[in-house]
Amino acid sequence: MPIIKIDDIKANEQDIYLVRRAQAKLALQTDFKNLYEYYQRDSFQKGAKYLVEKYWTQSVHSGRAIIDLVTELYIVWLALLPIACRTQGYYRPGWGSSIFLSWFRAHINKYGRYHIGRIPLSWHNPVLQFSSVGISDSAFHDLCSGYLSHCQGHTALPMLSRLIFGPFVFPDLIKQAVDTAKNHNCGIMWWEDEILFLSTKTFDFPGVNWHDLRVKKQDVLHWTISAEKDKLQVLVKKQIIKDIKNKIESVIKSDSTPAHKMVQINNQLKKFYFVAKYTAQASRQTVDLDKWAWNKVAKSIIATKPELKKSYYSLRSQDWDTNFRVGRKSLFLDRDVTLQTWVSMWAPRR
Repeated sequence: MPIIKIDDIKANEQDIYLVRRAQAKLALQTDFKNLYEYYQRDSFQKGAKYLVEKYWTQSVHSGRAIIDLVTELYIVWLALLPIACRTQGYYRPGWGSSIFLSWFRAHINKYGRYHIGRIPLSWHNPVLQFSSVGISDSAFHDLCSGYLSHCQGHTALPMLSRLIFGPFVFPDLIKQAVDTAKNHNCGIMWWEDEILFLSTKTFDFPGVNWHDLRVKKQDVLHWTISAEKDKLQVLVKKQIIKDIKNKIESVIKSDSTPAHKMVQINNQLKKFYFVAKYTAQASRQTVDLDKWAWNKVAKSIIATKPELKKSYYSLRSQDWDTNFRVGRKSLFLDRDVTLQTWVSMWAPRR
């Protein structure tokens, strides 16, 4: 009986079923000698194309040359992610923001681990360490090494490249960090740009910088994190709000139609909601941004097109989600992982 149930997907998505079945097998293996064969599979190539069309829609429609490269990267990622997710402490694609923030909540609120140790991961001249994770396919190694030149920068392509190869550029350091976390009975979370410790006290580790969250706030991914009265406090980073406001103002000043402006403004507000929805402390930020945005929209769009009022994406009307969540043990072996959940794993940004 297959690990992934065929009933989970539609008949015209047979290729994705074949990819998921192969990934389930990869998630159980420890020795990988023929990954290049997966890269050549028709199902993996079609599955990659499906994901690129979903997440790089604008680039696909505009016929950008980068799409061929991105599709190749997705084919590689389809084979590598089941292997990457075997490592303890990995902030897995597909876990989402609620799990990441729940990790902070557990270690700070329950265990009193207020010291955060941060180890930035350098992407200067990256080298794959495939042998450390049991990959011995030289053809696949050579193929992936050719993509490492795209890992530096902050646009979509380098972010995707780091997301794919991070677990295979730093496996030795990550293993050392995981072992150290066990020895010091502290929390560890890592992703392609950073390793984090949460501990009751500081300790020595190569490259670590320690901060007491009760004393100094820390910007981590999309949020500003601190501990007040020994409890976790999470706000959306000020720079994110600033960027959203700047984008909304540029949209309002553009020559687009009022309806198109409303769509673009709503997209910016949804971007904020996606980051803020898992933290109750962001309520004040939410109200302030919604008031500011509505004031701009009312004066520039609703004043001339009042019928567009009902299409405005009001942040204050959205539901918040502060449930505590723990990541699945395996996104590739758990039988109830739906197609929708599987597809959500492959977003090119954290």
